[in-house]
Amino acid sequence: MHRDFGLTLKSPTDIAETISTLRLGKRNKIGFLLLNRANQVVGNIFSGFSSYSNAKKMAEVAVKYTLHYGAESVVTYGNVALDGISAVAAEIKRISGNSVRLLDGFNVSNGLDRKSVV
Repeated sequence: MHRDFGLTLKSPTDIAETISTLRLGKRNKIGFLLLNRANQVVGNIFSGFSSYSNAKKMAEVAVKYTLHYGAESVVTYGNVALDGISAVAAEIKRISGNSVRLLDGFNVSNGLDRKSVV
């Protein structure tokens, strides 16, 4: 996992706060599965995002990691509402020049109930 927000950890408190925002914490989270041309997962990124409200920044991070790991598609997942995901998909296409696409987004609210964009 790599948070791309210019975060510098200077103390045990910083570390604890950062960990609490990742998979171990209770707040809303969004992750990215990165898929290659054969739809094989080549990366699983735990992002620092907790909503789809910052479409441009989220798309920049998604495209960066997708290209870095040789993937072509992204699937988002998390325990957040899917509001705003269409804007993220449009930004991913724009930023990548249509070389990266958002395949789907999943909301998993309690580990059992799932909702999908597609």
